[in-house]
Amino acid sequence: MLREAKIIMPTLDNEREPLGTLHNQLSALIVDHFNGVTVTKAEGLWRDPRGAIVRDTSLVYHIAASQDDAPTLRMIAGWCALEGRQECVYLTLPNGAVEFVKPSAWRAASAQERRAALRVV
Repeated sequence: MLREAKIIMPTLDNEREPLGTLHNQLSALIVDHFNGVTVTKAEGLWRDPRGAIVRDTSLVYHIAASQDDAPTLRMIAGWCALEGRQECVYLTLPNGAVEFVKPSAWRAASAQERRAALRVV
């Protein structure tokens, strides 16, 4: 059974540099894996280590996926965190669980897991 999964990715990296190319790659990657995606714009707020509120514009990738796709979704989110120079990427799994995926998820993966996540169909 398909359910909605989400990847939320800021439009700027932590140095305030645009991530347009990464978003284009992410869109294509999701379409290749899941045959489609709906992208919406969102505004998020969070506290930085000094306690200041930070406001980010993000794109939300709404993906129809099964819970069996959770490892692939985690790998894609980890790749986004690494390539987008993020501390973490917000991921909602098809079962509703929320994870903050760090770049280390990508780094810790085997070469086979990385290839599977970035395969082109």
